[in-house]
Amino acid sequence: MTDLGWRNFDPAGDERARHSWERTVAAKESGRCSAPQAQVPSGAPASDNRRIVLVWADRVVTGTAGSPYVERIMQTRHVHRGADGRWRVDIATVGG
Repeated sequence: MTDLGWRNFDPAGDERARHSWERTVAAKESGRCSAPQAQVPSGAPASDNRRIVLVWADRVVTGTAGSPYVERIMQTRHVHRGADGRWRVDIATVGG
């Protein structure tokens, strides 16, 4: 991920995500993503060093009480190619 991508991934700046995280910590849950997938949508703006990508994964959440559950995580993100040639996930896209 890019530095900006990591900063925007932090739930501290999103009230809804922050409350969800607080409940997760209180329940002593942990999550692990599996089956990650990505797709470049046809017709999306793109250049040699930038793309818009749909990404999704199944997050398996396990706590100390109760059964594990699976939640589908989906986002549309900007992806940038760095000077080293590696593609890195950046901020979420806005708009439609």
